Amino acid sequence: MKHSPDAGFTLVEMLVTMVLGVLFVGTLYQLYIVTIQSTTEANRDAKASIVGYELLRREVGDGTPTPCTNRAANRNLTTDHSLDTDGLPQPVSATIVVDCPYSTTAPQISRVSVLVRYGQGSSQSEVRHAILSSH
Repeated sequence: MKHSPDAGFTLVEMLVTMVLGVLFVGTLYQLYIVTIQSTTEANRDAKASIVGYELLRREVGDGTPTPCTNRAANRNLTTDHSLDTDGLPQPVSATIVVDCPYSTTAPQISRVSVLVRYGQGSSQSEVRHAILSSH
């Protein structure tokens, strides 16, 4: 009497396939989480850049000619509602520095730099922008 093998998969083959499937799904989930975190971080940086560029625009102003003077200002943007900081982790602050890098050769040119900080502790991030202005 001949015994013919049953058609189908053995239990070991099924277990190996299931383990590989679980590893594959776990890898896809980790990739999804990293993508979401990167997107959130990029959105926050873009929002902070918008705030920084708006502060630069306000500081440069209407372009009325004035001699360059060194100055610095710190602003608490958490309580300043003139700028939209929704979506940024609190606290949000900005440091605006105006200096005269060419005071001896071109005293009318000033460098305006803005540093926007958001978050606290190890999750604190910052965005920095600068522009030369001749006002």
